[in-house]
Amino acid sequence: MAALVSRRLRELRSERGWNQVRLATEAKVGRATVATIEAGHDVPSLRTIEALAAALDVPAASLFLDPSRRARDATAHAALTGSESLAQRLAALVRSER
Repeated sequence: MAALVSRRLRELRSERGWNQVRLATEAKVGRATVATIEAGHDVPSLRTIEALAAALDVPAASLFLDPSRRARDATAHAALTGSESLAQRLAALVRSER
């Protein structure tokens, strides 16, 4: 999962033409945090995921969805949207991966 979050974060940041410093500033996290996540060396906390997603103006779930697997991920995305907390939605995604 760390590799997917790493790749998606880098893709979403690059799509906006932002560098790591800009993303870190917008998300109010350290640049080292962004670099560590993008390098796949760390799995971010839910709070960090939410901050990064808010800065990128995307749903937090988009950091866990692989655009190259859209059909399968559409089901996962449906499970991740709704009134549940992010933790509940992530648990649903993990269950769907099994």
